[in-house]
Amino acid sequence: MTRLKFSAVSAGLLLAVVSATAQTPNPTTTCAAPPVGLNSLLVEYVSSLQDAQSTLTASLPPAYAGMIFSGMYEIHSRFSYDPATKLMTNSLFLVPPGSPLPTASNYNFIDNRFGFVVAAIDNMYFSCVPLPAAMLTGRVIDGYPIWEGPAGAPYAIGFGYSTDNPPVLRDWDGLAVGLGNLWNGHPTGTVVFANVAAVIAGAPTITTATRNIVLDGSGSQGPNLIYQWSQGSFGLTIVNPTSSVTPVNIDYIPGTYTAKLTVTDTAINESASTTVNIVYKPKN
Repeated sequence: MTRLKFSAVSAGLLLAVVSATAQTPNPTTTCAAPPVGLNSLLVEYVSSLQDAQSTLTASLPPAYAGMIFSGMYEIHSRFSYDPATKLMTNSLFLVPPGSPLPTASNYNFIDNRFGFVVAAIDNMYFSCVPLPAAMLTGRVIDGYPIWEGPAGAPYAIGFGYSTDNPPVLRDWDGLAVGLGNLWNGHPTGTVVFANVAAVIAGAPTITTATRNIVLDGSGSQGPNLIYQWSQGSFGLTIVNPTSSVTPVNIDYIPGTYTAKLTVTDTAINESASTTVNIVYKPKN
Protein backbone atom coordinates (compact mmCIF):
# COMPACT_ATOMS: atom_id res chain seq x y z
CA MET A 1 0.00 0.00 0.00
CA THR A 2 1.31 3.44 -0.93
CA ARG A 3 1.05 6.05 1.75
CA LEU A 4 1.33 9.79 1.47
CA LYS A 5 4.03 11.29 3.67
CA PHE A 6 4.00 14.79 5.13
CA SER A 7 6.98 16.54 6.66
CA ALA A 8 6.67 18.16 10.07
CA VAL A 9 6.92 21.57 8.43
CA SER A 10 4.16 20.91 5.90
CA ALA A 11 1.96 19.37 8.58
CA GLY A 12 2.50 22.38 10.77
CA LEU A 13 1.65 24.76 7.96
CA LEU A 14 -1.49 22.78 7.17
CA LEU A 15 -2.56 22.87 10.82
CA ALA A 16 -1.93 26.61 10.98
CA VAL A 17 -4.06 27.22 7.89
CA VAL A 18 -6.91 25.07 9.20
CA SER A 19 -6.78 26.70 12.63
CA ALA A 20 -6.70 30.21 11.21
CA THR A 21 -9.63 29.43 8.96
CA ALA A 22 -11.62 27.97 11.83
CA GLN A 23 -10.90 30.91 14.13
CA THR A 24 -11.56 33.71 11.67
CA PRO A 25 -14.38 32.66 9.30
CA ASN A 26 -14.85 35.03 6.39
CA PRO A 27 -18.55 35.86 5.84
CA THR A 28 -17.85 36.79 2.22
CA THR A 29 -16.73 33.29 1.23
CA THR A 30 -20.26 32.11 0.42
CA CYS A 31 -23.05 33.58 -1.67
CA ALA A 32 -26.74 33.64 -0.83
CA ALA A 33 -27.78 32.35 -4.26
CA PRO A 34 -25.79 31.48 -7.38
CA PRO A 35 -26.13 33.67 -10.48
CA VAL A 36 -27.84 32.32 -13.59
CA GLY A 37 -25.56 33.68 -16.31
CA LEU A 38 -22.93 36.17 -17.41
CA ASN A 39 -23.46 39.68 -18.74
CA SER A 40 -19.74 40.16 -19.38
CA LEU A 41 -16.38 38.57 -18.65
CA LEU A 42 -12.85 39.79 -19.35
CA VAL A 43 -9.76 38.17 -17.82
CA GLU A 44 -6.12 38.87 -18.62
CA TYR A 45 -2.93 37.89 -16.85
CA VAL A 46 0.81 37.57 -17.36
CA SER A 47 1.43 34.01 -18.42
CA SER A 48 4.40 31.75 -18.93
CA LEU A 49 5.04 28.56 -20.82
CA GLN A 50 4.86 26.73 -17.49
CA ASP A 51 1.19 27.73 -17.17
CA ALA A 52 0.36 25.53 -20.15
CA GLN A 53 0.02 21.94 -18.96
CA SER A 54 -0.16 18.96 -21.30
CA THR A 55 1.52 15.65 -22.04
CA LEU A 56 1.58 16.68 -25.70
CA THR A 57 4.51 18.54 -27.22
CA ALA A 58 3.77 22.20 -27.82
CA SER A 59 4.61 23.86 -31.12
CA LEU A 60 5.16 27.62 -31.23
CA PRO A 61 5.19 29.77 -34.36
CA PRO A 62 8.89 30.09 -35.37
CA ALA A 63 8.63 33.88 -35.68
CA TYR A 64 7.57 34.13 -32.03
CA ALA A 65 9.72 31.45 -30.40
CA GLY A 66 12.85 33.61 -30.29
CA MET A 67 10.97 36.57 -28.85
CA ILE A 68 9.37 34.42 -26.17
CA PHE A 69 12.66 32.91 -24.95
CA SER A 70 14.67 36.13 -25.25
CA GLY A 71 13.04 37.70 -22.20
CA MET A 72 12.41 40.92 -24.10
CA TYR A 73 8.67 40.28 -24.07
CA GLU A 74 6.13 38.79 -21.71
CA ILE A 75 3.16 36.64 -22.57
CA HIS A 76 -0.34 37.88 -21.86
CA SER A 77 -3.28 35.47 -21.87
CA ARG A 78 -6.60 37.21 -22.44
CA PHE A 79 -10.05 35.62 -22.18
CA SER A 80 -13.17 37.47 -23.29
CA TYR A 81 -16.77 36.29 -23.40
CA ASP A 82 -19.43 37.79 -25.66
CA PRO A 83 -22.93 37.00 -24.31
CA ALA A 84 -24.53 38.01 -27.63
CA THR A 85 -22.65 35.38 -29.65
CA LYS A 86 -21.89 33.05 -26.70
CA LEU A 87 -18.27 32.87 -27.84
CA MET A 88 -15.27 32.65 -25.51
CA THR A 89 -11.99 33.81 -27.07
CA ASN A 90 -8.57 33.21 -25.55
CA SER A 91 -5.69 35.13 -27.15
CA LEU A 92 -1.99 34.68 -26.37
CA PHE A 93 0.18 37.64 -27.37
CA LEU A 94 3.48 39.33 -26.55
CA VAL A 95 3.93 42.76 -24.97
CA PRO A 96 6.89 44.56 -23.32
CA PRO A 97 7.46 43.47 -19.69
CA GLY A 98 5.38 45.38 -17.19
CA SER A 99 2.66 46.32 -19.68
CA PRO A 100 -0.65 47.26 -18.01
CA LEU A 101 -3.46 44.81 -17.40
CA PRO A 102 -5.80 44.62 -19.14
CA THR A 103 -4.40 45.59 -22.52
CA ALA A 104 -6.26 48.47 -24.17
CA SER A 105 -9.28 47.32 -26.17
CA ASN A 106 -8.01 49.03 -29.34
CA TYR A 107 -4.97 46.74 -29.44
CA ASN A 108 -4.95 44.55 -32.54
CA PHE A 109 -5.28 41.18 -30.83
CA ILE A 110 -5.99 39.19 -33.98
CA ASP A 111 -2.86 40.25 -35.88
CA ASN A 112 -0.52 40.18 -32.86
CA ARG A 113 -1.45 36.92 -31.14
CA PHE A 114 0.69 33.80 -31.53
CA GLY A 115 -1.95 31.43 -30.20
CA PHE A 116 -5.71 31.48 -29.75
CA VAL A 117 -8.83 29.46 -29.08
CA VAL A 118 -12.43 30.36 -29.92
CA ALA A 119 -15.08 28.24 -28.20
CA ALA A 120 -18.87 28.22 -28.50
CA ILE A 121 -20.28 28.12 -24.96
CA ASP A 122 -23.51 26.14 -24.57
CA ASN A 123 -23.77 25.59 -20.81
CA MET A 124 -22.96 27.48 -17.63
CA TYR A 125 -22.85 26.15 -14.09
CA PHE A 126 -22.76 28.23 -10.91
CA SER A 127 -22.53 27.20 -7.27
CA CYS A 128 -22.25 28.76 -3.83
CA VAL A 129 -21.15 25.48 -2.22
CA PRO A 130 -18.57 25.08 -0.85
CA LEU A 131 -17.37 28.42 -2.27
CA PRO A 132 -18.63 30.64 -5.10
CA ALA A 133 -17.53 29.11 -8.40
CA ALA A 134 -18.47 29.09 -12.07
CA MET A 135 -17.86 26.81 -15.02
CA LEU A 136 -18.58 27.42 -18.70
CA THR A 137 -18.56 24.51 -21.13
CA GLY A 138 -18.76 24.17 -24.88
CA ARG A 139 -16.72 23.16 -27.88
CA VAL A 140 -13.74 24.70 -29.68
CA ILE A 141 -14.65 26.00 -33.13
CA ASP A 142 -11.31 27.58 -34.12
CA GLY A 143 -7.78 27.94 -32.84
CA TYR A 144 -4.03 27.78 -33.44
CA PRO A 145 -2.54 24.26 -33.17
CA ILE A 146 -0.22 24.79 -30.21
CA TRP A 147 -0.64 21.09 -29.43
CA GLU A 148 -2.99 19.91 -32.18
CA GLY A 149 -5.64 21.61 -34.27
CA PRO A 150 -8.13 22.32 -31.45
CA ALA A 151 -11.38 22.65 -33.43
CA GLY A 152 -13.91 20.12 -32.17
CA ALA A 153 -12.37 19.60 -28.74
CA PRO A 154 -14.63 19.93 -25.67
CA TYR A 155 -13.82 23.14 -23.81
CA ALA A 156 -14.29 24.40 -20.28
CA ILE A 157 -13.54 27.53 -18.28
CA GLY A 158 -13.63 27.28 -14.50
CA PHE A 159 -12.93 29.83 -11.77
CA GLY A 160 -13.65 30.73 -8.20
CA TYR A 161 -14.67 34.21 -7.11
CA SER A 162 -15.35 36.26 -4.02
CA THR A 163 -18.60 37.99 -3.12
CA ASP A 164 -16.91 41.39 -3.14
CA ASN A 165 -18.27 44.09 -5.39
CA PRO A 166 -16.70 43.74 -7.90
CA PRO A 167 -15.85 40.04 -7.47
CA VAL A 168 -12.21 39.02 -7.12
CA LEU A 169 -11.33 36.06 -9.34
CA ARG A 170 -9.05 33.16 -8.42
CA ASP A 171 -7.96 29.72 -9.65
CA TRP A 172 -8.73 30.41 -13.29
CA ASP A 173 -8.46 27.37 -15.57
CA GLY A 174 -9.07 27.18 -19.31
CA LEU A 175 -9.18 23.60 -20.58
CA ALA A 176 -9.23 22.28 -24.12
CA VAL A 177 -10.09 18.71 -23.15
CA GLY A 178 -7.60 16.16 -24.43
CA LEU A 179 -5.12 18.84 -25.50
CA GLY A 180 -4.03 21.02 -22.59
CA ASN A 181 -5.00 23.69 -20.10
CA LEU A 182 -3.95 27.19 -18.98
CA TRP A 183 -4.08 27.92 -15.24
CA ASN A 184 -3.55 31.07 -13.18
CA GLY A 185 -4.13 31.49 -9.48
CA HIS A 186 -4.92 35.21 -9.32
CA PRO A 187 -5.95 36.61 -12.72
CA THR A 188 -6.79 40.24 -13.35
CA GLY A 189 -10.33 40.45 -14.58
CA THR A 190 -13.86 41.71 -14.38
CA VAL A 191 -17.04 39.68 -14.37
CA VAL A 192 -20.64 40.84 -14.31
CA PHE A 193 -23.03 38.08 -13.37
CA ALA A 194 -26.64 37.88 -14.50
CA ASN A 195 -29.24 37.11 -11.85
CA VAL A 196 -32.13 36.94 -14.32
CA ALA A 197 -32.46 34.81 -17.46
CA ALA A 198 -35.23 34.76 -20.06
CA VAL A 199 -35.87 31.29 -21.46
CA ILE A 200 -38.42 30.23 -24.11
CA ALA A 201 -38.99 26.49 -24.45
CA GLY A 202 -38.04 25.28 -27.92
CA ALA A 203 -36.05 28.40 -28.80
CA PRO A 204 -34.33 29.58 -30.90
CA THR A 205 -36.63 28.15 -33.62
CA ILE A 206 -40.06 26.55 -33.39
CA THR A 207 -41.56 25.02 -36.53
CA THR A 208 -45.31 24.52 -36.68
CA ALA A 209 -47.94 23.39 -39.21
CA THR A 210 -50.79 25.00 -37.25
CA ARG A 211 -51.66 28.66 -36.73
CA ASN A 212 -52.19 28.33 -32.99
CA ILE A 213 -49.30 27.43 -30.68
CA VAL A 214 -48.30 28.02 -27.07
CA LEU A 215 -45.12 29.82 -26.05
CA ASP A 216 -43.69 28.76 -22.68
CA GLY A 217 -41.40 31.10 -20.76
CA SER A 218 -41.86 29.42 -17.38
CA GLY A 219 -38.27 28.15 -17.47
CA SER A 220 -36.99 31.71 -17.05
CA GLN A 221 -34.85 32.25 -13.96
CA GLY A 222 -35.19 34.81 -11.18
CA PRO A 223 -36.99 34.90 -7.81
CA ASN A 224 -39.51 37.69 -8.46
CA LEU A 225 -40.22 37.71 -12.17
CA ILE A 226 -42.78 39.58 -14.19
CA TYR A 227 -43.27 38.65 -17.84
CA GLN A 228 -43.76 40.72 -20.96
CA TRP A 229 -44.24 39.17 -24.40
CA SER A 230 -44.13 41.25 -27.57
CA GLN A 231 -44.35 40.51 -31.26
CA GLY A 232 -41.21 41.05 -33.26
CA SER A 233 -43.03 40.91 -36.58
CA PHE A 234 -46.52 41.62 -37.93
CA GLY A 235 -48.98 38.77 -38.26
CA LEU A 236 -48.46 37.43 -34.75
CA THR A 237 -51.04 37.87 -31.97
CA ILE A 238 -49.97 37.21 -28.38
CA VAL A 239 -53.04 36.34 -26.30
CA ASN A 240 -51.67 36.76 -22.74
CA PRO A 241 -48.66 39.10 -23.01
CA THR A 242 -47.98 39.28 -19.24
CA SER A 243 -48.23 35.54 -18.50
CA SER A 244 -45.30 33.12 -18.33
CA VAL A 245 -47.17 30.86 -20.78
CA THR A 246 -49.28 32.31 -23.57
CA PRO A 247 -51.20 31.11 -26.63
CA VAL A 248 -50.09 32.71 -29.90
CA ASN A 249 -52.08 33.07 -33.11
CA ILE A 250 -50.26 33.19 -36.42
CA ASP A 251 -51.34 34.91 -39.63
CA TYR A 252 -52.55 32.84 -42.58
CA ILE A 253 -49.39 33.57 -44.58
CA PRO A 254 -46.63 30.93 -44.28
CA GLY A 255 -43.29 32.31 -43.16
CA THR A 256 -41.14 33.14 -40.15
CA TYR A 257 -42.50 35.20 -37.27
CA THR A 258 -40.62 36.48 -34.22
CA ALA A 259 -41.72 36.83 -30.61
CA LYS A 260 -39.75 38.42 -27.76
CA LEU A 261 -39.90 37.67 -24.04
CA THR A 262 -38.60 40.12 -21.42
CA VAL A 263 -38.49 39.09 -17.78
CA THR A 264 -37.82 41.53 -14.95
CA ASP A 265 -36.93 40.76 -11.36
CA THR A 266 -38.84 43.39 -9.41
CA ALA A 267 -36.70 42.99 -6.29
CA ILE A 268 -33.38 43.87 -7.93
CA ASN A 269 -34.73 45.70 -11.00
CA GLU A 270 -32.79 43.51 -13.41
CA SER A 271 -34.15 42.41 -16.78
CA ALA A 272 -33.27 39.90 -19.46
CA SER A 273 -34.71 39.28 -22.92
CA THR A 274 -34.71 36.56 -25.52
CA THR A 275 -36.43 35.89 -28.85
CA VAL A 276 -37.83 32.92 -30.70
CA ASN A 277 -38.39 32.41 -34.42
CA ILE A 278 -41.67 30.72 -35.28
CA VAL A 279 -41.62 29.07 -38.70
CA TYR A 280 -45.17 28.48 -39.96
CA LYS A 281 -45.29 25.72 -42.59
CA PRO A 282 -48.89 24.57 -43.15
CA LYS A 283 -49.42 21.10 -44.56
CA ASN A 284 -50.47 21.01 -48.20
